[in-house]
Amino acid sequence: MAVVKLELKKYNEALNYARLAVDSSPTTAVYVYTLGLACEESGAIDLAINAYQRASVLDPKYMRPKINLGSLYLSTGKYDEAIACLTEAYAGEPASFEVNNNLGAVYAKKENWTYSIVHYERALSARPNDPTVRFNLARAYAGAGELEKAQSAYQTLLRLVPDNWDAMFE
Repeated sequence: MAVVKLELKKYNEALNYARLAVDSSPTTAVYVYTLGLACEESGAIDLAINAYQRASVLDPKYMRPKINLGSLYLSTGKYDEAIACLTEAYAGEPASFEVNNNLGAVYAKKENWTYSIVHYERALSARPNDPTVRFNLARAYAGAGELEKAQSAYQTLLRLVPDNWDAMFE
């Protein structure tokens, strides 16, 4: 029921149902992960981080908590922690769009353009027409000083999204 309430954007209700599920089965990683989702959507970031960490310990092969934890760390500026979580997720799901996109983003924040490019290219291979990834890849190329590749990436993006003013400007 918590998942349904999350889909309906009824986050407080989702949180209540997720807590009930965890209370009934505290060692079920999926329930703890869902609690993390509900906490995150409710704005309780510290509780979400705690839940994702617990879910990762309960089932180390379950990648969703690691991905969400890495994403949260990225959004809160904890880049080294984000890399650690996302690298674990990458080991389990190397072709994952979300993992590679987030790794591309965190490496871009750290201005490690080589790794940023590698992961954005992998994300792009999973979703070739994703305009956001194409834009971020173009920026990573520019950051790395690969200006011809950056120009080509911007031009490809503009063929997909002709009114992308940021791509035109850059």
